[in-house]
Amino acid sequence: MLGAIVVALLLAAPSPAPSPALGHEACTTLRQNVRTALAGLMKNDEIIESGRKAYQKMSADRTTNTRDLAIDRLYVENAITALVHNLSIVDAQLADPIRFPLDAANGASSPAAMKAQLAAIAAQQKRALDLLSGALETGNFNAMQNSSDDGPTIVHTRSSLSAPTEVLNPSVTLDVGASTPDDNIADEISQRQAQLAEMESKAAMTVMSAAAACNGITPP
Repeated sequence: MLGAIVVALLLAAPSPAPSPALGHEACTTLRQNVRTALAGLMKNDEIIESGRKAYQKMSADRTTNTRDLAIDRLYVENAITALVHNLSIVDAQLADPIRFPLDAANGASSPAAMKAQLAAIAAQQKRALDLLSGALETGNFNAMQNSSDDGPTIVHTRSSLSAPTEVLNPSVTLDVGASTPDDNIADEISQRQAQLAEMESKAAMTVMSAAAACNGITPP
């Protein structure tokens, strides 16, 4: 995905000739806001994967080890909590009006360009979060209503990350295939991950280019 090499470049020791397109303010934004947002998005990739695996396990446990279903749901709940927290931090970093002024230059490696790419990645991660949280909420409701626990109906939710502890509400039902509901959730998350990988690859190149240009600039 974005990879540790990007973070390494952000922390790299100064080297010659910074790009004339980037100055102290842009490089400070890169090191402070972009680096923090980037680290959060990278961590979120791992969390989304843990949620996907939890739904895969949940599918198997419904027929082979139903006593573990509560533990499976706890794994998903922990992933949701961590995603909401991390995305709230990412949003705060990218919404900083001092580091990302509206009237700033908008070159290929400008802070505005990096913000746009990272914000798009965050939006895609929120869609994965919506899938995880909506399915879990519906599954928990089904578990209370039906002791046989036939599985959740897949839903999307609208993400609102004003507070890390906010509960997300289901809104839109997904049309899924013939496999089990839990398998369908895992498959849908896999599709989100594939889209994220492509977006993150492009963002990585932008950030790496900007980081290389800033190697010769020491923040004031």
